[in-house]
Amino acid sequence: MSSDPPLLATDQHSETPNLGPAQSDLEPSPLERLIQQSTSEQQEQHKQKEQQEGQSSSSSPQFFLEEGPTSFSIVPPAPRSLPQTSASMFLTLGAASLCLLHTGLVWSSFLSSAWFETHLRFTVDWLDGTKDTLLHTSTLSSLLSEFLEADLNGAAVALLLTSFLLPCVSMILTSGWTISDHKDRAIVAQGTTDNNNNNRSQQPFQRSRPTLEWMLRLSFATVFSLSILDVAIVSIDLVGNGSDLRIVNRTSNGLVCYTLGMVLALVVIGLLRWAKTKTIVLASSTNTNNTSTSRVEAATTPSAVQAPPSHAFQLPWNNRSMDESEANNLADQTEPLLPINEESETATTTQMVRQGPNAFAGLPTWKKIVLYETTLGATFLLIPALFLPLFTIDFGGLASQFIDEPSITFHFWQFPKLLHDGGYLAETKHWVIIAQSAVFLLFVYIVPLLATFLAIGTWRSGPITSKYCYRILYILQPCLCSLVFAISVLMAVPAFRPLVSRLLSNKTSGICDNFHLITNDDCLTMEGEPRLGVWFLLAQSLSLETLVILTLIWRNKS
Repeated sequence: MSSDPPLLATDQHSETPNLGPAQSDLEPSPLERLIQQSTSEQQEQHKQKEQQEGQSSSSSPQFFLEEGPTSFSIVPPAPRSLPQTSASMFLTLGAASLCLLHTGLVWSSFLSSAWFETHLRFTVDWLDGTKDTLLHTSTLSSLLSEFLEADLNGAAVALLLTSFLLPCVSMILTSGWTISDHKDRAIVAQGTTDNNNNNRSQQPFQRSRPTLEWMLRLSFATVFSLSILDVAIVSIDLVGNGSDLRIVNRTSNGLVCYTLGMVLALVVIGLLRWAKTKTIVLASSTNTNNTSTSRVEAATTPSAVQAPPSHAFQLPWNNRSMDESEANNLADQTEPLLPINEESETATTTQMVRQGPNAFAGLPTWKKIVLYETTLGATFLLIPALFLPLFTIDFGGLASQFIDEPSITFHFWQFPKLLHDGGYLAETKHWVIIAQSAVFLLFVYIVPLLATFLAIGTWRSGPITSKYCYRILYILQPCLCSLVFAISVLMAVPAFRPLVSRLLSNKTSGICDNFHLITNDDCLTMEGEPRLGVWFLLAQSLSLETLVILTLIWRNKS
């Protein structure tokens, strides 16, 4: 009996039976040959592309999916954005350059031969022109000695702190912050993780950084105090018998270098904060890329082959009722991938409320009351601070009879004009007058007013506008100097009398001292007294500082 052919064909090199004829007996079809040819070409192109990219392409992880004869490569998104990295790099480079310029200007002011010069300008009818006589040249050291000799020990300590110690500290801190922020930014841009960097924000040096940034603004108290003294000195104008005697202060290079140097310190802090906002955006995009990468890894990870359920291949005519275990298995397979619970629904609802028309709606009631009160103080108190008398000067002594206005009142809104007029009468250089007026206008008037609108816009605007208002407010916050100006008024006004008496006693060749011994009266006295406007300005500045700080803290947590 001849052997019948087997029902299942077997391969020559395998004992496993195959359905149909043996694979070795079949020739590849044209479709299979086309697929194999295209696959080999794609693999060669991929290898050439990897060789051209070099180290950059090898450093980025790749994931491969193998399905049949074809391989697919999925490259995750880049861990950083080039425009954001470039912007942060240029901001850091600009901050580093300004740090060097800030250091040079501050040291130039310390070594300068004069901060300002006191001149006596007099005009007589029978003399041609105006005569100018230099009475005194002031430097930082001479100002300290004059304060001590006039028994103004508190003012001398404040001058030493704000004009010497704080600038020296600022030269160290701005350089250290620039280097530290550059290291953090480089780590974020590379998309790597550093355990030391994760705890950097928890270090005492970084935790105290906002306080130190605020303290650096106090260095402008020296500039504002000398400006107030300059405005007061210019008001000494003796007129009589066809003659005119006036005492003026001419700003010199030392004070200009100091002012510009401290302005650059605040600009450096603002640039570092601006770059930090870029880093925050970059870090968030990096985290998003890492999340998408993890999702790709999860999607491309090969999983074990699982058997289909028992009812998958049931035919209609072979349908039977499922038992309890199979019903539970089917119910488990039809559950949603993301479980729904009440906590997630509540969190989503709260987030939608906070991202609604404005962020103010999602705050607790007590926070709304605090923000409302501070906003009222920062806005409505500005009107009396501008138009009520800031301080007054009363002249006394024998020479006061020759002064047209024995009592002069100064207002807050007049100060830019008074600074300009005083510099013009003292024949100060035009660029120095422009620089002084611009600094005063910017840091005492414009930035506080802009910060008020930005704080209100952060809470009352939409999500996109609120975000930009918050970032600009975060950058401008170190430049709020209205509070420093109010403190300077309270410090400088009581020092008018001893300083002027000291100046007249030393620079009149003893005439005023002899006159006082004979007549028991003074040649000239100048008494300064703070008025109601300075207290409104102080309250308004404190309200604005509180509003800005609470906005930056609470809006960041909401």
